[in-house]
Amino acid sequence: MMSQDIHHIKKFILFLICSIFLFHLSAVFFRYSRIPEWGTLIHGIIVFLSFLYILFWILTESKLLRNHLFCKLIIILTYISRGIIAIINEHYPILPKLGDVSYYHNMGIDYSRELLIQGSGIGASAFGNYIIGIIYFILGQSPVLICLINSFLYSITVLILIMICRELKFYNYWIVALTAWVLPSSYLYIPVMLRESFFLLFSVLFFYRLVILYSKESRSYNEHLIIIILLLLATLIRPQVFPIFILIYMISLIYYQRGLKKIVSVLLFLFSILIISFFNLTLFQFVDSNLLNLYYFQLYRNAFSDLPNAYLVNIVYRDWWDFISYFPSFIIHFLFAPHPWDSSSYKFFMATVDSIITIIIMFVSILVIIGNYRAWKKHIILAIGCFFIFLIPFSMIEAYPIGAVRHRMILTLMMLPIFSCV
Repeated sequence: MMSQDIHHIKKFILFLICSIFLFHLSAVFFRYSRIPEWGTLIHGIIVFLSFLYILFWILTESKLLRNHLFCKLIIILTYISRGIIAIINEHYPILPKLGDVSYYHNMGIDYSRELLIQGSGIGASAFGNYIIGIIYFILGQSPVLICLINSFLYSITVLILIMICRELKFYNYWIVALTAWVLPSSYLYIPVMLRESFFLLFSVLFFYRLVILYSKESRSYNEHLIIIILLLLATLIRPQVFPIFILIYMISLIYYQRGLKKIVSVLLFLFSILIISFFNLTLFQFVDSNLLNLYYFQLYRNAFSDLPNAYLVNIVYRDWWDFISYFPSFIIHFLFAPHPWDSSSYKFFMATVDSIITIIIMFVSILVIIGNYRAWKKHIILAIGCFFIFLIPFSMIEAYPIGAVRHRMILTLMMLPIFSCV
């Protein structure tokens, strides 16, 4: 049986190498022109089936899901559903048009033709140049390839969430897989050319390694190195999260320390904040000598004022009390926009359904936490603190309902292990 499996894998690898070679030939031939529609369709079908085979092999060999057939099926359906949407959407647009898609596509084309790097080299620029551009250079300028990669990575992200459940000893894996499958925002933003899948993968891996680190008695330097690498990869895709992730990492480190180590760590942490506040660092633009640069938050929100259905824009922060007083409104809008009771929001049907599902996940998770507080009290305070460290900065700058749906995906997914305890 084992030799037969190895034989199939060898045949698949040979098929993959031949396909990549032919893709590269077409990429060279059509470098300065558009690949014919039949060419992108063949590209899409081969890549779709290749990723399906890889995912099926991973799930078959995984000891984690050995007795969870339904869970395996859901993860496979998660990939298939988004992969098919990606292929259809490339030829017959069925998803809402997003301005970022054409921006990334054009950036990738420029890189694949002239190896020209545009922008700063991190964030959107990194995604457009180093991911889309390199794939276009090797395999050809077919946007559906990126969309299929995104669909595959989302399925792997669901698998990592289940691995988090295993570490936390939450065994209702199927709830996590099923909820991630039906989540409307994943249909809107995964099977398209956006950086969400890469960001979600690195972010969920970052939190998974944190769980691994603090569930062990011995905490080696290798574990910390892995966490820092994942932090940097997430930052490469979305630089705004660097201060958030570094803060979560440092606070987690301090939280589990004892005695003199904790005191020294707290002093070093406060000193580092003091140093950062007096330097205009690119990754810490919202920090100044008053600790937080309220003007930065204000300008960021004001930039959304021309968008339809934007909320709580044109705000002026006169002092710290103004800033803090907006917290509840910002958080509610960010987590639950577009609101189901707001009739004007029903034109965003999928986004509205997503807000309803998010309300259910958050409400049920709160009940689960309350019911298990005594059993979880060693870790739950830190977990809640990290949740708000991530939530507050994003909610303070987001002012557009569709943007809120897109950017809260990581929070919704990270709540699924707790939600599964229902």
